[in-house]
Amino acid sequence: MASPKKLLKQLEDAGLKNLLPKPNLRSVAVNGIGAFVFPLQKITFQYDQPRLHSGSRSRGMVKYILNNLQEFAKNHPTVEIEVERRHTSEPKLVATYMYDVVKEVNCGGLSEESIAKNVRYLAETAGFKDTKFVKPVLDARSRKVISPWNPFKAKDTFRP
Repeated sequence: MASPKKLLKQLEDAGLKNLLPKPNLRSVAVNGIGAFVFPLQKITFQYDQPRLHSGSRSRGMVKYILNNLQEFAKNHPTVEIEVERRHTSEPKLVATYMYDVVKEVNCGGLSEESIAKNVRYLAETAGFKDTKFVKPVLDARSRKVISPWNPFKAKDTFRP
């Protein structure tokens, strides 16, 4: 019995072309189809080292980096973590999500707990705007939950 490569070669020699897809095609990862890709790709902690007469607004950020950053890294192994020391700038968190969406949170003067809350928020969101659902789930007249449309229970349905 001939190998599949030999059979494909014989078919191509016989005149059949493009039997296999081109090798440079690749699949695009979509969340929920086949696998889950964590939306947060990278988080950057930017701070100024606290010292005498400057950098005092970064104290909470430095405490968070020293006390809680290792635990965050263990809980989120797919996230790239970057710690960046920047002189004379406000401390902030910069989160980069899939599709190059970037969110920045200014953390100047915040406590360690507030920074932990902001880091948790950035890790749990997908980078899109927070949206409110405007359409009500309850029917305003009878205060019942709206059920999906059913052709057998509909009163105004045409029946021949």
